[in-house]
Amino acid sequence: MRRITLLALAFALSLFAGGALAGQFVVVSSSEAQWKPGQVVATGVVLDIPAGGKLTLVGSDGKTLVIRGPYKGAPKPPAGGNELADKLSKMLSASAADTGTLGATRTVGMATVSSDGRTPFSISSSMTGTQCLATGAPAQIWRGAASRMATGSLMRVGSSEQGELRWPARERLTAWPAEVAVQDGGRYLLRVQGRSQPAEFQIKLVPGNLPSDGHRALWMMEQGCADQARLLLEGED
Repeated sequence: MRRITLLALAFALSLFAGGALAGQFVVVSSSEAQWKPGQVVATGVVLDIPAGGKLTLVGSDGKTLVIRGPYKGAPKPPAGGNELADKLSKMLSASAADTGTLGATRTVGMATVSSDGRTPFSISSSMTGTQCLATGAPAQIWRGAASRMATGSLMRVGSSEQGELRWPARERLTAWPAEVAVQDGGRYLLRVQGRSQPAEFQIKLVPGNLPSDGHRALWMMEQGCADQARLLLEGED
């Protein structure tokens, strides 16, 4: 009898340990009001997403999960501890409170494109402050309105480097000019013809050895690239 009791206790402890090791999800964005960016979704919680709804989660393993309705169930918990999920939860909550959530997206990860044509690692032609680029990837510069052709220039502050920019009509992205070096920590002035003020920004290069989009997004948020980080975490399954 004592042996049976010990076996039952060991089994219960193993279940507890398994639950403790199971990861959790964090809400990136949602079409449903009850799920807010940064909200933690614990292991085993049943999600009820109606037809036409969408819930984007990032797991404690740093991988993105997109759930489209109709869906009702508990997603398989991600592996690993919750240190990454806890940090992302805090930063996504703070970012959403400051700037709101991003719009609809298509495709996945580093190739994600927002509904307004911006990719996670494209440089906004109108944003000042810090912007992030992926190490070793071709740099592109994004503009919002795209109905007409536009021109501009880019220069690296403290150098003589300057290059011309040109967006054909209906194109939102153009290549970073070859005459201007992409430098980690470098500061740049970007002018678009017709705008009274240039955009001044600093580049941060995302390390190439980070293991997942979740890890890259956290790094980007810590550097001040919150909008780009949230776009990186958006996607479709």
